[in-house]
This record gives sequence, C-alpha cells and structure tokens, in this order.
Amino acid sequence: MTKYIVRRSSTWDYEQPVEEAVPCEIHKYESIAASASESVKERFRYLLDVEREDEKGLCGYYKKPTKAWMCDIPDLHKFVEKYGKIILFKPSNKEGLWEVEIYDDYRE
Repeated sequence: MTKYIVRRSSTWDYEQPVEEAVPCEIHKYESIAASASESVKERFRYLLDVEREDEKGLCGYYKKPTKAWMCDIPDLHKFVEKYGKIILFKPSNKEGLWEVEIYDDYRE
C-alpha cells in the first residue's frame, strides 16, 4: 500500500478531497533562515514543535500536528484517470508521506 497526503487546489485542507481519503494528523515542516534574529525565531517557535537544522543552513521546525487527509493510492496513473491532473510534492512532513494535490484549476 502506498499512502499519500491528498488535497485539492479548490478546497480548504479541512474538506475531504476524495471519498477514499481518511483524516489523519501530520507534522508539516517549516523553515526560516538561520541568520534570523532570535526574536524572530522565538515568535516562530511558539507555533511549532520540534526543531532541526538542515544542510542548507536553515533552521527548520516541525509544526504541531495538523489535520490532513490520507489516501492509499496503489497506482498514480489510475488516480489521475479518475480525478484529473495532479501535482506531486516530495515529503515536507515528519511522517515522510508524499503529497498529491488534485489540480482542479483553482490555483490561478
């Protein structure tokens, strides 16, 4: 089974994007420049959970758990045939799940 975080361009993250999706919680990753002032870092930290520093010299943080929608997608080609265009994002969450955005022309 291949699990993905799924969302639509045209809806908010709290709305179920496809009927197969189930609610879950993920820790999204955010980053700021390591050179940012300590006061900026402190304001940033209060929203976040776990700190890490990456290879690009950015201070990164995992946000506290947020609601998302997870879906088992065994075949991306079949998923595209059913729902249309998608945008695939590499993992930006602590759980290491790839993200699929159903591109339904709302982005522009």
